[in-house]
Amino acid sequence: MSMKDPNIIDVLGEWMVYWFGSSLYKDYIRGLGLVGDEKVLDLGCGGGACARCILEFLSRGGALTCVDISEFWLSKAEKRMRKYDNAEFVSGEISELGVEDSSYDVVFIHFVLHDIERGQRETTVDALSRKLKPGGRLFIREPTKESHGMPAREVKDLMKAAGLREVWSEEGKSILLGPMYAGRYRKTV
Repeated sequence: MSMKDPNIIDVLGEWMVYWFGSSLYKDYIRGLGLVGDEKVLDLGCGGGACARCILEFLSRGGALTCVDISEFWLSKAEKRMRKYDNAEFVSGEISELGVEDSSYDVVFIHFVLHDIERGQRETTVDALSRKLKPGGRLFIREPTKESHGMPAREVKDLMKAAGLREVWSEEGKSILLGPMYAGRYRKTV
């Protein structure tokens, strides 16, 4: 999927994932232990497939900030979630946005970090760590396929360098998503 300017294949693929993959996302998000009152930042929300599922779990005063560099995907997400009044949509690079530091309980990254240029990944993860409150949690899932993904070791190293402590992780494979890494981190400072 193109990050900024999708082609018709990207749009159709995302549409299929949005409508047919939502049960996979709901199961994953259910397992994260959200209680419903968290302030969550979703990096690279795309068309909102995961974001919509997150919103369903933020029923006790929680709020979601969706961040994406693509105006196309962000507007699609905003249209899909217009019935929610606890979602906001922000366009741009997280390291350059005026999103307040230490203001989020949770940062959510789903199949996004591998699409960021290797030289920008550290800056991005550092910015995300700054956005978390002390004790805040970061959840990440990334593909690990060599042709389209990143090694789990790289994710772990980036998180550690940003002051995030690994709480849990696993490498596995999904029929729909392929080989992937999933991790949960906590901000230590």
